[in-house]
Amino acid sequence: MLKNYFKIAFRNLVKRKVTTFVNLVGLGIGITLTILLILYANYELEYDTFHKSPENTYRLLRTEDLGDNSQIVAKTNPRIMLSVKEEFSEIVNTTLIFKHWDIPLLGDVDNGFYEEDFIFADSSFFDVFGYELIMGDVETALVEPNSIILTETMAEKYFGAENPIGRTIRYQLQYSLKVTGVVKDKGKIGSHFDFDFLASMPTLRQVMNYSILSGSYNGFYSYIQLLPGTDINTFNQKYQLWLADRFPDERIDFQPLLDIHLHSSAISEIEPQSDILFVRVVLIIAIVVIILATINYINSAVSTSIERLKEMGVRMVSGAFGPQIHLQFIFESILTIGIAIIAAFFALYFLIRPFNELLETNLVLDPFSQWDVWLIIAGLILTTAIISGIAPAVVILRMKLTDVLLNVVTIGKIGYLRKGLMVFQFVISVILIVGAFTINRQAAYVKTKDLGFDREGVMVIPIRDMGIHTRFESFKDKALSVAGVTSVSRGNSIPGRPYGSEYYRPDPASPDSILMNIAEIGDDYFETLGIRLLTGIEFEFLKSTDIKPIVVNQTVISAFELDNPTDALGRNIFNMGKKYTIVGVVQDFNYETLHNRIQPLVIHPGEAMEDFMVVRYAGSIAENVSSRIADYWYLNSYEQPFRQSSLTEDMATLYKGEKVWGDIGNISMLASIVIGALGVFGLVSLVVQKRFKEMGLRKVFGASHQNIIGIIYSEFFSILGLTLLVSVPSGYYLSQLWLQDFAYRINVPVDAFVFALALLASVTCLAVLFHTLRALSKNPINALSD
Repeated sequence: MLKNYFKIAFRNLVKRKVTTFVNLVGLGIGITLTILLILYANYELEYDTFHKSPENTYRLLRTEDLGDNSQIVAKTNPRIMLSVKEEFSEIVNTTLIFKHWDIPLLGDVDNGFYEEDFIFADSSFFDVFGYELIMGDVETALVEPNSIILTETMAEKYFGAENPIGRTIRYQLQYSLKVTGVVKDKGKIGSHFDFDFLASMPTLRQVMNYSILSGSYNGFYSYIQLLPGTDINTFNQKYQLWLADRFPDERIDFQPLLDIHLHSSAISEIEPQSDILFVRVVLIIAIVVIILATINYINSAVSTSIERLKEMGVRMVSGAFGPQIHLQFIFESILTIGIAIIAAFFALYFLIRPFNELLETNLVLDPFSQWDVWLIIAGLILTTAIISGIAPAVVILRMKLTDVLLNVVTIGKIGYLRKGLMVFQFVISVILIVGAFTINRQAAYVKTKDLGFDREGVMVIPIRDMGIHTRFESFKDKALSVAGVTSVSRGNSIPGRPYGSEYYRPDPASPDSILMNIAEIGDDYFETLGIRLLTGIEFEFLKSTDIKPIVVNQTVISAFELDNPTDALGRNIFNMGKKYTIVGVVQDFNYETLHNRIQPLVIHPGEAMEDFMVVRYAGSIAENVSSRIADYWYLNSYEQPFRQSSLTEDMATLYKGEKVWGDIGNISMLASIVIGALGVFGLVSLVVQKRFKEMGLRKVFGASHQNIIGIIYSEFFSILGLTLLVSVPSGYYLSQLWLQDFAYRINVPVDAFVFALALLASVTCLAVLFHTLRALSKNPINALSD
């Protein structure tokens, strides 16, 4: 019997080639995208699960008071970690991580590279985190000063096939670090921080110019690992009593390691993290996409079943019962979905790599190690097959046998269920289209918004070489001689890169201090970046050397409750017992991401900075300017290779998260449009088939084609109207909810709604026109006699 079911199902698929193709395309797209999105969501949810005892590991968070407000910071000072393991029996391991705000220059005798993923860690790092050391001794690799561990990829990059253990890498062209271990490359599970180079914590004492480990510098990421079964609330109460006694000025809380990637609201993260909201949205989109594909297939299956009324009637007269009719359609849907699954897996095989590259992930197709995820996927697909198979059988079985045998369709016009399904499809399509428009428009806004400085035509060149440092003014003059270069300066912090921060007071005796970002700059900095000086004087024009001059932004003026920039001139502010005098005020500019309001910024004149050179050019090709400056560079530098980047590109790196949102939004939008169009095609086909005899009668009695097409159109006007009523407020609310994460944002684009609804109306009209004209081309006598 099963053989007959499959044989009949196969014949029906072959017989209706166009319908089969439409079904397979819709289901294939739906299944492929659903699997990719579920795998992506699972990848995000599995972050940090490969570490040792991750459920018992916590990161310390520090709360800073800012007057009436406070902020949670991911960094703490190392003093509070010095003796906690001995003080608390519940603590099994502790570890400290430090990541420098600067990008270090590493190299050997012949080559040098700027490496972003460089961190320092203490010797207990591998007791807490699950990275696998494949070469070297885990007990001693991070004990000695000037020790460094590399990943497999970096070991190959610097030393090729040779054994890297015992070899040296130069750090910032000054310190020789000995390779003591090699770590296995990143696996298929993500971590809230990545590294290519791991230097020992004693090395930090060598490369920093002050005793950073024993001071109160809040620049470390601190982790503790508790005994299994320890109640974190009870332990926290005990810890807070200890903290109040030892460090009364500190406010420390514990954050579960598994919450960092998706649930952290702390600033100064070691790396940008994601958000649980994003994962939920991805899962919702995955479910919605498979539902849309299922709805399409149900409508198509119901439409096809109406064509097979006589076949079903004969089967029922011959003794077939309801369950057998159900099984027939279920087997047909299983066969169709089975073929779609095979097509989807072929597509996944070719799409998984570009998908990983697009979203910078490491998704793998591994049903054995991810059996729980694939079980969910299989359940969704099986549910789709069963529902898709039962629906047409239910439609036929609720009809009278005589109507079935006479091929009389009595299921009404469209039916409230099918109307509801189509409205659902349209609403989802509109929301996805509007969401994609909103994300792309915000991304474009970020790129074009006036940030308060001119980011176009600015080249950024890191300086680590003593030859350039000591002869910078001479090198600056040579750079200015390059055709097209209009201005050159330097700074230890530039827009788009991390800024240091310190506390300042309006009075040395004031109990209130305000955390402010700091920068050190050279001559012509404001001119080079196009920053407007509202009042005061630039450092290079100061005559007096008796004061410590600073320039501040407008936000500092507001923070100290001064009336206007002019009133701030000559005022003093204090930091670490030192007095600084305000000599200028610059207009606020967005030197950080547009997610944040502009923060207070204190600018100092720079001396002996490890910094960046900024070059403004006009009317020239960037490559030509870069090439000429590189020629002068190698005449003056001792060892550092020349490297440059565009300030515009540097600013764009602040919005990697938005890029992921945009990519997934665009993919989902395109999928929803294709699936929605296929759905409209199938549903219109169903409506036309149901009204085929009516259309024949109207044609016999003289109705024109235009009148008949208008009547069929009227079936869908109410659907489009309901779509408008539901999708507009829903799409607006969801888009506004996403935009709230930006301090500076666009309005929800109204034209996106117009485009989405116009697109759906156009697709519907074309489908109605195609199917109606196709039906009207037949002889009306055949319609009446059918």
